[in-house]
Amino acid sequence: GALLRCNTTGRPTRNIMILNEYVVRIRHYTKTSSIRGYNQTIPHALSAVVSDLLVQSLAIIRDFSIFCAIKVWGPQSNQARYYRDRLLVDYDKPLEAGIVTKTLNEISMPIISWKFGVADARHALIAFSRHHCRSMQGFYEADDMEDIRDQQAGHSTSTARTHYGVSNQIWQTAIAEEVMQKFLDFSTDWQKVIHIIPGVYIS
Repeated sequence: GALLRCNTTGRPTRNIMILNEYVVRIRHYTKTSSIRGYNQTIPHALSAVVSDLLVQSLAIIRDFSIFCAIKVWGPQSNQARYYRDRLLVDYDKPLEAGIVTKTLNEISMPIISWKFGVADARHALIAFSRHHCRSMQGFYEADDMEDIRDQQAGHSTSTARTHYGVSNQIWQTAIAEEVMQKFLDFSTDWQKVIHIIPGVYIS
C-alpha cells in the first residue's frame, strides 16, 4: 500500500520507473538502514503482462480515477491523495498486503488444501530462484573476482559498489550500473523459467 507512483515531498523516490527496456518496481530495503545510513535500493524488472497493464493503468486510466476521486471525496481528501500518489489503490484506501493474502488463500485452498499467502509465496520464490535460476551462480562467482580486485584497490567490494562508479542521479541510494543490470537480469530469469514473457519484450 505504501508504494508510490510519483515522487512526493516526503518520499522523493517513486516505486515505479522505466530503466532501459524494462518497467521496474523499485523496492527499498530498510532493515539495515541504521547500519548503512540509508535505505538500500532494489530494482525488480516486471513481466511483459504486468508492465503493459501498469503502463495502461497509470498513463491512461489513473488521471480519470483522480478526477473521479476529487469529484466524489473532494480535492483535499485522503482518497484523492491515494489516487494521486499511490501505485495501488483499493477503491477508497491503499491496497494492502492483507487483501492480496486473502485472495491468494481463496485461490490456493481448493487447489492445494491449505492457505498460501504473501509470506508463503516469498519463501517459495526464493527457494525456486535459488535452485532454478542459474544467473545467480555467475553472480556469486563474479563477486569472488570483484573482491580480489577491490582489495587490490584498497577498499571492500561493498565500498566499491556504494561509492565508486555509481548512478546517484537516478535515485538517492546509489547503486553501481553493472549491479543494477544484474538485478534486472535476475528478475527476468525466473520469468523465463516458468514461461512468462519478460518485460523486455513489452515493446
